[in-house]
Amino acid sequence: MTNLIPIGRFAQITHLSVKALRIYAHEGLLQPMYVDPESGYRYYTLAQAALAARIRLLRLVDMPLEEIRAVLQASDAETVQAHLTNHQQRITDRMARDQQALLLLQRVHDHPDAFLSFEVQIKEVPDQPLLSLSVHAAYGTFGQAIRSAFGALVTFATVTGAYAPGQPPLVIIHQYTPEEYKEGGTAFEVCLPTLRLGEGKQSIVSTLLPGGKVASVVHVGPYHELELIYPMLGAWIEEHGYVITGPPRNLILTNHALVSDPVGYQTEVQWPITPGERS
Repeated sequence: MTNLIPIGRFAQITHLSVKALRIYAHEGLLQPMYVDPESGYRYYTLAQAALAARIRLLRLVDMPLEEIRAVLQASDAETVQAHLTNHQQRITDRMARDQQALLLLQRVHDHPDAFLSFEVQIKEVPDQPLLSLSVHAAYGTFGQAIRSAFGALVTFATVTGAYAPGQPPLVIIHQYTPEEYKEGGTAFEVCLPTLRLGEGKQSIVSTLLPGGKVASVVHVGPYHELELIYPMLGAWIEEHGYVITGPPRNLILTNHALVSDPVGYQTEVQWPITPGERS
């Protein structure tokens, strides 16, 4: 067989390492044109350099190997574009998480002792009528999902005259415990306090949020930092002899029309509890 290029020379031509070429062959992305049956040495052709360059380009944008395989095997341009769009969204989501991490790190750096210090209050809260809309959102899209649901609730409450003056404008009820949280997404209820129980409409439900004893913490900062508050509050509840009786509730205390910087957002976390049995 003529015009064969040894793997080392092919690696130089394509600016890929020999190790990478072996991995791509194992993953079915770029097979050698010929493998010597006695020595096991691998050979390629110049015609394969274009495929190698395409793989290298996709790796430079950090596309996973399994998705690169799907791109290479795609039979039409629309499928290729769909994979590229999916990966573009993956990078966008990762950049958003990195930006959140950077801001959080800066806050910890500026206030290392006070950042995770908080005061827990035990208080009794009354029953509260709500308009509720159940939502499932992927990680990184919670804000968008909440805003969309809140808009639908406000529109419905405006028509029915169900607003509850003086109450927090929004309540988020998480339908999971911290141990069940998954980065892939989760379910929660977006709720609007109302004056009374009434009729719902389609996916909007009029319901009663039970009152009772809650462990309460007010957090000042971006909403995603609440992921740090839940386990700490849960540990505090257990250490002080209480038992959790329901999912946590987030009362959004901030008027976003007045406070645009997430560092200034105020959220009250209420976790329903009851005194534990004394041993």
